[in-house]
Amino acid sequence: MDKQSKNIDSYTKKIVQEAGLESPSSDFTNNVMNMVAEKVLAPPTTVSYIPLISKSNKFILLAILVSVLLYLIFNPMFETSYLSKYIVNLNFKEWFSSTNLFDSFSKTTLYGIGFLALFLIQIPFLKKYMERTY
Repeated sequence: MDKQSKNIDSYTKKIVQEAGLESPSSDFTNNVMNMVAEKVLAPPTTVSYIPLISKSNKFILLAILVSVLLYLIFNPMFETSYLSKYIVNLNFKEWFSSTNLFDSFSKTTLYGIGFLALFLIQIPFLKKYMERTY
C-alpha cells in the first residue's frame, strides 16, 4: 500500500507542476466590484402577478360545479335523490335535542374535533398579531 501511495503522490506532483498555477488578471478585483455595483445600483425589476385562473373563469368553474352537484342531488331519474339517500334525518331540532349525541363518538374523536376548532379559532388572532409585529 505504501508504494502505491508514493506512486500516486509523485504522479500528482508531476501533474500539478506541468499545469502550473493560474493567477487572476491584474484588474480582477475591479471587474468583480464593477459587476457587484451594477447589480446593486441597477433599478429593481418588478414582476407583475398574473393569476393562473382569472376571476371570470373562477365564476364559470364554480357555476359548473354547483350545477353538477345540484343535478346529482336532485336528479328525478333516481327513485330517491342523493340528498334523501345519504342525509336520512333532516330534522336538526330532533338531532340536537337527543341526549346521547356525544355517546356515538369516541373520546379521541371529540378531543380531535375540539383541538381542531381551537386551532381554527386561533388563526385570525395569530394573523393579526403577526401583521402588527412584523
